[in-house]
Amino acid sequence: MATPNINAILQMVLNLANNQVSPAAFIANYDFSDPTLGCTATLYEPFLQAVNTGLGTVVQLPVATCYAVVVQNLSQTGASMQVNWTPSGTPGTACLLGPGGVFAYIDPTKMGSGITALSIEGVGGTVPAFVFVGG
Repeated sequence: MATPNINAILQMVLNLANNQVSPAAFIANYDFSDPTLGCTATLYEPFLQAVNTGLGTVVQLPVATCYAVVVQNLSQTGASMQVNWTPSGTPGTACLLGPGGVFAYIDPTKMGSGITALSIEGVGGTVPAFVFVGG
């Protein structure tokens, strides 16, 4: 295995607040402790155009199995997008993201299945997306 030359660090904190009261009351806070994946290759596309063609826009993975994938729907018009991915050794699966929605997968130990195929499809037309893939 090649030595990782890039660190992909996911910095994420989940904050929960009760919006039914003013000011919004704090409910909970969870820090994901910055999971870090050592990568030998990455793909960074800040403004990918996810087309509506039945197959969508196929993302060329930088390595055969990737352990970090982040996709965000950047639509300003209310359009949705479908993220299609294939975990290694299993059938493909999909999820629908509304505007601003985020799909995130990171396995810093590379002990899980990893992702071997990825495509993104605009629903009803072309939809812009942020895409990061690392392996």
